[in-house]
Amino acid sequence: MILSKKAFRRGRYPRSAHRGAAAVEFALIAPLFLLLVLGSIDVSRLLMAKAVLANASREACRVANLPTATPDEIQEIAEQIAAAGMVTNVNVSISHEAANFGNGQFVTVTVSATFAQLSWTGVLLQMGDRELKTATTMRQESP
Repeated sequence: MILSKKAFRRGRYPRSAHRGAAAVEFALIAPLFLLLVLGSIDVSRLLMAKAVLANASREACRVANLPTATPDEIQEIAEQIAAAGMVTNVNVSISHEAANFGNGQFVTVTVSATFAQLSWTGVLLQMGDRELKTATTMRQESP
């Protein structure tokens, strides 16, 4: 049996049998692609938030090493820097190495936020109350 070029080009099925195949393929692939795109946006947001929290922690720890710094000032600095990076509702904790905070003592400032507060697209909302946390420790120097 010899096939003509015309029959070979036409394919086995008529053109009308392929109608709608692209729509079905799109319907199958689109949700996965959308989930991938939204997930990459949220992961990028988490990486950015981690950098913002690290900067807020570092600057708050720098202020904490000043001899006249109060815990309220330290917390306000950390919240302002985090808010500038579009990270809100941060938790700030300050700890000293010894009860008598002074020259040569270490101070640690920890800044944290939950994943649910950081998600822009909602993909990471199922991560719930897990925290993204950064801490900075510095030694207080003499004035």
